[in-house]
Order: sequence, then C-alpha cells, then structure tokens
Amino acid sequence: MKKQIPYLLFFVALFAAAFAFLEKTAAYHFYYVEQNQFFQETGAYLSGCLSQPGGAAKVVSEYLVQFFLLPYTGAAVTAAWLVLAAWLVWLFLRRLYPESPSYCAALALIPVVPLLFCHLDMNYLPAGTVAFLLATAALWGAGFVRRGNLRLCLHILLVPLLYYLGGPVYLLYALAAALYEALAARRFWALLLPLEALLLGWLAVRLVWAPEYRFAFLPDAYYHFSLAPRPYVYAVWPLLLAAEATAILCRREEAALKATKAWRRRLPLAGACLFVLVFGAWSLRHWRDVSQEKAKEFDYFSRNGQWQRILEQTGGPQHNYVYLAYTNLALMETGRFADRLFDYDQHGVEGWMPGWNKTEFISMLLSDIYFAMDLTGPAQQMAFEANVSTLGEGTPRILKRLVETNLIFGAYPVADKYLRLLSNTWGYRQWAAAHRRFLYNDAAVEADSLLGAKRRALPKVDELSFVDGIDSDLVKMSAEHPSDRRSLVYAGAFYLLGKDMGRFKSLIETWYGKPQLPALPVCFQEAVILVAENDPAYWRRYGVSKEVVARFLDFKRQMLSLKHSGQGAAIPGLLVHAFGNTFWYYYLFKK
Repeated sequence: MKKQIPYLLFFVALFAAAFAFLEKTAAYHFYYVEQNQFFQETGAYLSGCLSQPGGAAKVVSEYLVQFFLLPYTGAAVTAAWLVLAAWLVWLFLRRLYPESPSYCAALALIPVVPLLFCHLDMNYLPAGTVAFLLATAALWGAGFVRRGNLRLCLHILLVPLLYYLGGPVYLLYALAAALYEALAARRFWALLLPLEALLLGWLAVRLVWAPEYRFAFLPDAYYHFSLAPRPYVYAVWPLLLAAEATAILCRREEAALKATKAWRRRLPLAGACLFVLVFGAWSLRHWRDVSQEKAKEFDYFSRNGQWQRILEQTGGPQHNYVYLAYTNLALMETGRFADRLFDYDQHGVEGWMPGWNKTEFISMLLSDIYFAMDLTGPAQQMAFEANVSTLGEGTPRILKRLVETNLIFGAYPVADKYLRLLSNTWGYRQWAAAHRRFLYNDAAVEADSLLGAKRRALPKVDELSFVDGIDSDLVKMSAEHPSDRRSLVYAGAFYLLGKDMGRFKSLIETWYGKPQLPALPVCFQEAVILVAENDPAYWRRYGVSKEVVARFLDFKRQMLSLKHSGQGAAIPGLLVHAFGNTFWYYYLFKK
C-alpha cells in the first residue's frame, strides 16, 4: 500500500493542476457547454436516450453537465474526468508492464492530453469522455480474468455491450483488447475482435442505428453532427493504442533495458513526458481560440443581464464584430445606445448586427439583439434557427426565449409546451414555475415590465419581417406606436453606421419634432451638420446645440490645419484622442 502513495499523490496533484488550468482559462466555456446540453429528469427522456447506442454515456455526461451552471463545477467535473481517464489507463498499462509503474504513469498521460483539448472545444460532446472511461475500465477489468479462452469470451461480449453503452468506443476496445492478446498474451485468435467490431458497425448502419459509417466507427459521434471533428478528437484513440504497445514492448525488452545504462532506461519515460509537454504547448498555440473564450464570456454576461461587465471590457480599438455586437447590445439594454454609440470603435452595421451564418451562437446573438429592439417576430425566428443548430435536443436559453416570445404573441399552448420541458430540468425548474403565471393570463402578461412592453410594441398588421429591410420595420413600428422613442433612434443609427446620409436626412426631416423623435441625440446632431455642412440654419432647424457646433468647428479647423501643414496622412491618429467618439471621425476615417 505504501508503494501506491506516491502515485496517489501524483493523481491528486494532476487533478489540482487540471482544475486550476481549466478554471483559469475556460471558466466561461463550461457555462456555455451547460447551455448546449439539455438533460431532462423524466422517464421518457431517459428511455429515449437508453434506447440508442451510446445512450448511457450520454445520460451520465448530460446529468453531470447540467451542474456546470454552478461556479467551479465545470472545471472540477472535467478535471475529475481527465484524471479518472489517466488513472484507468495507468491501471491498464500497469497490468501490461508491472515492473515500472512510473513509466506507465507517464504513458497514461499521452492520450489524456488531446482529451483535455476536446473539452475546450464547444462542439465536443462530453459523452465521448464517459465512453472512453467505460472502454478503459473494461480493458482493466478484463485483465482480472486469467484464463485466456474465458477472457476471449468476455471480450466478445464486451464489444457489443460497449457499443450499446458508449457508442463507437467499442472499436477502440476491440483494437486495444486484440493488441493486448496478440502482443502480450500471444493469442492471435484475438484478431477476431476487430472483425467482430467491423461487422457490428456494418450492421449498425444497415439497421439505421447509426446514420453513417463515420458515426458507427469513429469519434465523430461525440462531435457536432454537422461538423468534422478537429484532429485532437481523432488523436485520443490511436495514442491510447500507442501507449499500450509501448508498455508491452518495454516489458518484453525489460531484461535488455536493465543491462543498459540508467539514462537509456529512462528514455521511454523522458520521451513520454516530452511528448506531453510539446504536444500540449503546441495544441494550446494552434487550437485554442482565445477569441471564442471572450465571446463565451460575453454570452454569459448577456444571459445574466450583466451589461456593465461587457462595457467594461470592450473599450479601445476593436475589430471583432461579435464583440462589437455584444457591446452595442449592452448599450441598448442599458439605454445608452444613442448617447454612447461612437464612444466605441464601430465598424459598420455588421458590428451591431453580425451577418447570419446559420450557427447556433450567431443565431442566438441576433435573437437577443432583435428582442432588445422589440422585434419579437425576428427574435423568435432566430431562436428557432438556433434550435436547429444545437448539439442535442435544444438548449435552456433557446427554450426560454421561445417561452417569452410565445407569451408575448399570446400563443399560450406553445409556451406551455416549452415550459413543461424546462420544468423537467434541475437548473430551470424555478424559472419555468415563475412564468407559468402568464399562461392564459393576458392581464398578467400586459402588466409585466418586459413582456407587456414588448406585446404593446407588436405590429398592428401581421406581415413578413424585413421585406424592405430592418430599418423599414423600425420606422413602421414607430409610426404605429407614437410613444416609442427608441425605434427611430435604431433606424437612424442603422443609417449612420452604414453611412447612408440620404436616408438619414429623410428620416429626420420626416420625424423630427414629433412624439417619436422630439429631440436628436448628439450623434444625430453631428450627422445633421454633415448633411448640410454649409447651412447653419438647417442645423438650428433640427436642434443642433451650440456645443456640438463649436466642437465641429474645432474639428474642422484642426483637420484643415494638419492638412495644410503636410500631415494629411497622420490626421486620423492625431485627431482620434479628441474626436474619436464623434460621427464626423467615424464618417471620414472608419470603414
């Protein structure tokens, strides 16, 4: 027992290191992963999962992932999965090479390193890791059977069992078991196991248990169904086989190794450690997308209404349209959109409303933006599109949006359907219960500060959205609801960001002074000056303040002075500090 203490401490230290690394670098990633899994605590959901190959791994992983909603839980559970995988591989390798458990400990880390990067990929399903644990546990457990023929029978039974419990990982088990029997036990009839696995995969496709061969044989089943897995997803299985073969070969050469010098005997251990370090560092550099981590952070803040946290992190030059979209969403939600629009580094309309790329992330972001603009129909449509692109059977956030939009439209049976789904979850049961009071209760919906305001903003005539552009819908909304003072501001901002001065001019000339647009925000006043630069009377007609006029004259004076002094090329850099937050600067110097 005392001999095991150093290895126990090794795995404890490994857990602490993995937890610290994951919590430091990917805390918000785990909150996002929680949204991509939708575990329901019902018999129908469990039986539906367990009736499919790999269903048991899916149930276990989704049950644990739902707790990623809590701080630190995502990093802790993932670190535990990784360390358990390393421990089971170590136990299996020790059976192959008991003379050097330290070699086995180093070799056990080799397949776990790419497994770590799998968990940093938002398109990876943690069911793949649970399936890997099942396979390695089976490999270790089968070694307790000493009689070769009996062990072969066990292998033959475990291959289909693993397919049922974990999915395609059965192929890894079949290959690893055959390698063990052929190289370590010299029982070459074990090569029948890969043939059994191939036959099983063929039957799975023929019987429509798997839609394609890649889902029957490869880790593709543990990745987003419409995407090709990254290389590290494929690397886990062959690296386990490589570690197994290394352990077997080292044991067979043990006598020769003992006769060599000490430093040569340590070469396999050093090589394994070097691989872990080099592959890990290279993977961090080439496969970890830091921009995605920031986007997931903003997604978390957005889901929880922490708008100021977003604004605190988006100052200075910015060329990521997703970050800009979250910034502008935060400005809308905090009521500072018109006043502070150009305080941030804007880059056209797509920095406010990114182009739709049919992904769940962008679809949900657009749904949030449209919802903030009181465009409930488009917000619901984008939520549906996001739902189509999800990894599983929907996500809590999408279902919450569908509940809200259907309550606003008065589609109570549909809202009730989504509320029942949310009621079956651990993390969203209370939210669903709180929103049940709105079902079939128009008075409660209309009295609610959020739902009621958005119901009152619904168009009076039901028609297709964005037929003539989002700006047209915003203008129509404003015309139907004179008390709405935001829609015209959004339409005007749409024109300013697109530098469409003709339609901006038409907008203010039509609506200025009416209840919908009683006064112009500062950026609109700055745009008015550009519309009629040499007509001060026009400025006064639309309420351009003396402060804005004085600032424009100073801007023009400095720009002309720099141009005449031969510093034309340096004008943007020299004026950005004093005038970088004006529409004039944006119009002249931004793309």
